[in-house]
Amino acid sequence: MLDDITVRTVEFIPITPDDLPGYAVRLYDAATASPDVSRFVAWYQLQRGTDTTPRASVEEATREKITKVAAALDEGTITSPLNESPRVSWRV
Repeated sequence: MLDDITVRTVEFIPITPDDLPGYAVRLYDAATASPDVSRFVAWYQLQRGTDTTPRASVEEATREKITKVAAALDEGTITSPLNESPRVSWRV
């Protein structure tokens, strides 16, 4: 079920690197519109305990977001107050 939630979220609320605040608002709005989904995700995070291995769907979604934001940074669409060093260590 978590995989389905992840895929649906990525499909229906795609990241928009040129409008990260708007993306955050859309995620928040979706979470408040579907509290059952938010509760399930919170339950899942609690139930996994010390297992910090990300699910493949979550890892892929995160990688896609990092790639899009990195591309926008490289293109100059968005800027970062960080120097280049922290970007090298971005991991999923």
